[in-house]
Amino acid sequence: MRLTLARRTQYGIRVLLTLADQPDKLLTAAELAARSGVSAGNIPGVVSALARAGLIASTRGRSGGCKLARSPEQISILEIVGALGGPLTTPNCILDSRRRHDGDGPFCAVHAVWLAGRDAAVDALAQMSLADALAGGEARGSCQTGNYSLG
Repeated sequence: MRLTLARRTQYGIRVLLTLADQPDKLLTAAELAARSGVSAGNIPGVVSALARAGLIASTRGRSGGCKLARSPEQISILEIVGALGGPLTTPNCILDSRRRHDGDGPFCAVHAVWLAGRDAAVDALAQMSLADALAGGEARGSCQTGNYSLG
């Protein structure tokens, strides 16, 4: 089974971790790219989506840049996933992709288990803040992403 985050979502987490590590400083797109390991070509789209979601505040101009709109403790990983990766649901039946689960049932044999797994993942992402990810990754030192450890 593969449970992965979309690449764009991974980039968003890396950008936000970079900003969380420099809370009092505006970072330019070039600085974000260099420090997060996200290519300069992907930074504008990611930053734009994060700003629309209210996670980043940006200032234009010569002395402009980006910073977190809220403290890292107030931003959940689930918010980031929602801003960049969309919902963690599938309306299609796992056993028959032509069948949709739009209402209360009847559901396929594995639907209830799938929903329980999805709900557990959503709960875990909702409970972890950006600050938790930054602190936990530094403590464990695994899964290196740019300058940050995500797990």
